Amino acid sequence: MISKILGFSLLLAASTVALDPLVIDTPAVARQCEPTLVTWQGGKPSYQLSVVSGGHLIGLFLDLDETQFLWPTNVSKGTAVALQVGDSLGNTAQTPSFVIQPGSDC
Repeated sequence: MISKILGFSLLLAASTVALDPLVIDTPAVARQCEPTLVTWQGGKPSYQLSVVSGGHLIGLFLDLDETQFLWPTNVSKGTAVALQVGDSLGNTAQTPSFVIQPGSDC
């Protein structure tokens, strides 16, 4: 009986860890044509990353297994965007809107 309780407790602890809330970090700066590191925590792989501007989807990256992605920032300077990450359980998290800055790599 004690082993069953211990096993259940371990299973419960493992599922609690797997259910950490999904949170995405807003990049400090995003420059046109320069890679931007996008990071997030929680959720369950695989992930998808969406780039949204003015309510329209302008970029989509699927089947991401890590909690970071090097986004090519292929968006014109001055464009307001938000990033949204979704996980395999249907959870989503979104950054506030931010403006793409001029870049030197275009």
